[in-house]
Amino acid sequence: MAELAAIGAPAVPLLVDTIVKTDAKLAGTIAGHGLMYSLRALDEIGEGAVEPVLSAWTKLGEVDRWKLMRFRGKHDYAAALPFALASLDSRSDDVVGQAVRYLGLYKEVQARVPLLAKLNTAASRVRWGIIDALAAVGGEEVVDALVKLLDRNGWATKREGQDVPDGGLPPWWPDDRPLVIKALSLLKATRAEVALIEILREKGPSLPRPVHHPLFGRAGWYGLRSRATSYHFSA
Repeated sequence: MAELAAIGAPAVPLLVDTIVKTDAKLAGTIAGHGLMYSLRALDEIGEGAVEPVLSAWTKLGEVDRWKLMRFRGKHDYAAALPFALASLDSRSDDVVGQAVRYLGLYKEVQARVPLLAKLNTAASRVRWGIIDALAAVGGEEVVDALVKLLDRNGWATKREGQDVPDGGLPPWWPDDRPLVIKALSLLKATRAEVALIEILREKGPSLPRPVHHPLFGRAGWYGLRSRATSYHFSA
């Protein structure tokens, strides 16, 4: 890496070619060593690689462009943002998923509205990533949308788009609202309390300390421990 990084911009075409031609799924494997080497070398070159990367970028298709978004996010973020936002409307669910993760990673506020629009309409396997991205972006509208997902008839309750976990099934299976609750916890969404208490009524009628039901994880932040004692749960 040091040798190619020392060459600077002239080495960029070779590095980009390696990145584009290597299956991203090989990252972290022996077969993907060249890929990770090339990505790190680009980062070492840094600003000096921006223009040659962009030159190669213009000749690539949507899927291959995403292979260079790690670099562009770090060194050319503002210029790459329109592409990332536009990728939310891609016909490829894989591309949409990459855009969702990227925009969440950078907590991009411009992504809030389009992410909210796709929360209930994107492919089921992409929606879970949208929850995480929205939790990173934040905003009152995000809280409102996530609270609605706590409804017992919502898609989050049916584990749509999630794989069956290995080993024993979790106590709340197939209900995946814990992931929504975790996002609301990160947002410190106190007004989710009413919806959470309704889930306590639904899930914990026989529990002596229902706030500790596995569905809630560490949701004690909401102050439900004391609030729950004023509610009577009946089977």
